[in-house]
Amino acid sequence: MSGFFYQKGVQTYFVATTHSIIDKWQSQEAKIANKIKISLNFYDPDIKKEDVIIKEYYYSRYFDVMVAKVSSKFSKL
Repeated sequence: MSGFFYQKGVQTYFVATTHSIIDKWQSQEAKIANKIKISLNFYDPDIKKEDVIIKEYYYSRYFDVMVAKVSSKFSKL
């Protein structure tokens, strides 16, 4: 899944496409992922394993966007 971090004020968000979290994105009976793991291409000792697992997010199939609040540790990226 490709995405980016967006910061508004003190809150940091992870933004990605919705079709990347749905198993059959064109189907009306598609299953939505119950958690998402962010893979980083670098090592940061402050970011722990539980920080990269997203369990709560909001999405729109119409706009094909998924937004999730993430730890403030991602704000320095």
